Amino acid sequence: LNLHSSGGGGTVTATGKFSVRYLDAITNVDYAAFDFTGGSYQLNATDGGAAADKYQIVLVRPDGTAFDSSSSSQVVIAGGAITVRS
Repeated sequence: LNLHSSGGGGTVTATGKFSVRYLDAITNVDYAAFDFTGGSYQLNATDGGAAADKYQIVLVRPDGTAFDSSSSSQVVIAGGAITVRS
C-alpha cells in the first residue's frame, strides 16, 4: 500500500493477488478450465480534494495477460468519496 497525501487530496495505490472460479449460477457447475489462482491487481485512487475523486483497477492473469480493467486511465467516481489520510 502506497499513500501520498497533501493539500486536501492525495493518492493511494494498493496491490494484491486474486483467484477466479467460474461457477454456473443455475447449476453450480464449475468450469474448471477457466479457473485460476495467482492473478494480481492494482488499485489506484485519487482524493481530488475540491475536484472529482477518481479510481482505476487493473486485474492481470498469472501469465501477464489482462483479465479486466475499469478503464485505460482513472475514471471519475459518480457518487461517494475517497478520503486519503496519512
